[in-house]
Amino acid sequence: MHASTRLALWAAIGLLAAPTVTVAASLNQSASAGYTYFYRPGASMRTHDEDVTTCRTLSSATVQPGHAAYLATTDPYASSGFWERMQNAGQSENRLGREVNLDNCMVVKGWRIVAVDVATGTALAAQSRARRLAEIAGWVGAEQPHGVIVRRFDNEALDTATSMFTAASPQSQRLDVDPLPPSTADFVRLDPDDPTATSTAPYAIPRPKPLRSEPVRPPSSTSGLIAIALLGSGSDIGGFRLVFERVDAKGAPFDDKKTAEFTVAQSQLKTAGPLRIFAVPAGHWRIAAVAQGPYMVNFCFGAPAFYVAPGAVVYAGAFDPHAPSRSPVMDLAAARAALSPDSPVAAMMRPADWRNGSVGRCRGAYIYALEFPGRPFVDDYHLGSLAAADEH
Repeated sequence: MHASTRLALWAAIGLLAAPTVTVAASLNQSASAGYTYFYRPGASMRTHDEDVTTCRTLSSATVQPGHAAYLATTDPYASSGFWERMQNAGQSENRLGREVNLDNCMVVKGWRIVAVDVATGTALAAQSRARRLAEIAGWVGAEQPHGVIVRRFDNEALDTATSMFTAASPQSQRLDVDPLPPSTADFVRLDPDDPTATSTAPYAIPRPKPLRSEPVRPPSSTSGLIAIALLGSGSDIGGFRLVFERVDAKGAPFDDKKTAEFTVAQSQLKTAGPLRIFAVPAGHWRIAAVAQGPYMVNFCFGAPAFYVAPGAVVYAGAFDPHAPSRSPVMDLAAARAALSPDSPVAAMMRPADWRNGSVGRCRGAYIYALEFPGRPFVDDYHLGSLAAADEH
């Protein structure tokens, strides 16, 4: 079901106490072209400002794709450029992207975006900053919004119809947040803990290519195999890609000089049909991002993940970028059929135990969360749909 359709359904059955309008789902555009503010029942202006500050900080790591990113899409085994040190797009483009990502971050933290009518918005915008914020302070946590809710978290990244892979286009004028100041740096620090972060040299992280489908040897006692089917044609440069990264049980990245991430691309050759098999270290693996062309959407606020035990062969499912949903089809028989009948790897293959809510580092062009329906959440997760369900 499309995200906007779900919003209409929620409103119809009364799950939303506030008035809501349906808009086209997008992670790279504003939810409304008018005057808006962030709203969460029961919240205070102090909580509002703290979350805005946090989201601004996390959004500052995002970049719109520049020339290097376009070149990076020609290599299906690279991380599409964003994850590397490169020259970014112009400062104005990056500002637009970070404004959109402020919306994305606030929504995934449980805030709604409310649009007020033109007359009210125009009058407030004409007031001094102090008077305007004093008025808004009584709105951000009210029992009912002063206006119409135009966006809340609806797992939009799951819907393939959601706009995600084009340039940022913030169109609304926020009444509760000051405009983002102009940026001054030509390069951004994507990884604050990385001493090479100000360098344009690429990471020296091993990124494996998919194994040839036949023959595939069983994994060693310390490693594992991940099998993934990616449907669709890869004839266009920069086709759809899935980026996986290895994290510990708390979501922290590894720095043990072993494989830390890999990319599953439509354009990867020498594979038997859509099935790709990667030899990886044992551990937790999460969907860090999806990409199309030079645009990468990072799921740092929560992503599906699974555990690969030492010596295990895990099937992550079949992903179809043209299907209505990005949720994988877990047809183990189809995956085994792609290998020879006597393949020991096929006999060892087991479906991934997907769990939502694995968090990571924010980077890429856009940041959000992705959840697979019907799957449990990791312990202590409180963002995404769990935050959206908390009305107070």
